[in-house]
Amino acid sequence: MEKVNTNLSQKRQDELHNIDPEYTDIASLSRLSMDEFDAIKSQIAQGKIEREKIQQNNLFIQDLLLKGLINESEQT
Repeated sequence: MEKVNTNLSQKRQDELHNIDPEYTDIASLSRLSMDEFDAIKSQIAQGKIEREKIQQNNLFIQDLLLKGLINESEQT
């Protein structure tokens, strides 16, 4: 695993670690900045990105769905 991204706030790291310890350093693992990650979550929550499209075209986001980092409630 890559070096932990020290740009993540401790609160954010704790939040992600509580969801799944494997994803404590989600920005580094995904090659996305936290802003990009949050923007994707926001688009999903607003219904701008459909789950089917995510599953077909973006394995990383699909993995987040499976790991529970993006909740089903954010799909509506």
